[in-house]
Amino acid sequence: MKKRIRGIIVWDFDGVLFDIERFRKNAERIFEKHGVPSAVFQAVILRIRKDGGQFSVARAIRIMRSLGVSVKERAIRKTLHNHLAITRYFAAPIDIFLRRLRNLGFMHIILSLGASSYQHKKIRVGCGKKFIRHFIKISTTKKPKFIYLKKLARKYPHTIIFFIDDTKKNLELVKEYVPEIVTIHYSIILGTSLKNLEKKILSHVKK
Repeated sequence: MKKRIRGIIVWDFDGVLFDIERFRKNAERIFEKHGVPSAVFQAVILRIRKDGGQFSVARAIRIMRSLGVSVKERAIRKTLHNHLAITRYFAAPIDIFLRRLRNLGFMHIILSLGASSYQHKKIRVGCGKKFIRHFIKISTTKKPKFIYLKKLARKYPHTIIFFIDDTKKNLELVKEYVPEIVTIHYSIILGTSLKNLEKKILSHVKK
């Protein structure tokens, strides 16, 4: 007998499932190890934030080169890849939480903002196969997230869809353009309670 789908949960990745702040700090050390001064890395991060974008290795290196900084790209990428393979940036309670919701009949999707190749590699290498199994799909986009979510809502018109993100602007746009989707603000950095998150999700679903 086919299991009833109780809902679809679309998760942002950086800052929600993945501790992006800790990763940036470690990335800074790796860049510094390969000759990029910490002050330069910090200047790049400030510029990315000012532009309203997401941190990525390609973007950081591009900005550094525009500033005339010599960057050993191949060596940096190799070190970062090896680092991601042995360092976990998601907390164990998240893994348990995702499994619990799956057992309750929810489907999980990752929707991450950024360059496809970089984000997919970071997700798959940085999280591992066991964690990835929780998700029926991993999607990346450079467009506003509500565009993807609008298509998803059309595909599943009779299924409740949740969108969980740590950026209020993303949530506000979804509320405006896809009001049928339930938006929830959650941040791994702020230490939001998973118990409260579960209560919010289940309060919208019929038993």
